[in-house]
Amino acid sequence: MNNVSGFLNKLLIIILLAVAIFIIIALPNEITAFTGTTFYVILRFVTTIILPWIALYWFIRLVKAVEKKS
Repeated sequence: MNNVSGFLNKLLIIILLAVAIFIIIALPNEITAFTGTTFYVILRFVTTIILPWIALYWFIRLVKAVEKKS
């Protein structure tokens, strides 16, 4: 049973990696046909999705540090 579970976990990881690679490669090319170059699509993705999460992470660390001092 353990071998089957390990195989299914590996298969799921391979499928997720294949989907991620497809999204990374194909989706920007589809979007750029309507909105511009791939660089601007990636820049927009980073500034609208990734950077706010990074800012939130550091804000939470700042709040925890202030609370720890007081």
